[in-house]
Amino acid sequence: MEGTEPKRPKQFTLTTVETTPSASLLLRNANGERFEVSLVNTNLQHPGLARLKDPEVFSSAKVGDHGASVIWANDDDLELAADNLRARAVEQAGGVSHEFIWNWMARNDLTLDAAAPTLRPATASRWPITTTWGPTSNRRPTSTA
Repeated sequence: MEGTEPKRPKQFTLTTVETTPSASLLLRNANGERFEVSLVNTNLQHPGLARLKDPEVFSSAKVGDHGASVIWANDDDLELAADNLRARAVEQAGGVSHEFIWNWMARNDLTLDAAAPTLRPATASRWPITTTWGPTSNRRPTSTA
């Protein structure tokens, strides 16, 4: 239906993006979380994203349609998904992302039920993964247990 936005989880929906001179993105999600994600050693090495090495192109970052991505230079070929950026930021801060867990389950041929006993200690209630930019950014989240 025209004019209707898709329902996305707030933790994967971007509301703002800012760039830094060091090829990082400062992201804010709809649930209020803020993350800094460096793209230097991850995405900028991919040949399809080579144009992002140009500071003018990199600084053109904006939130894509429905907050689902970051897009550069109004070019759909220069777009990264919000959930992937969040996962990179969580991992760079020393946390465990949803992508890490899914990949671990696949490598070990585990169903969600089989993985649940192992994953239970790392749930959000025990490992609040909230990173912010500034003096405390990129520090490993601490367990509340």
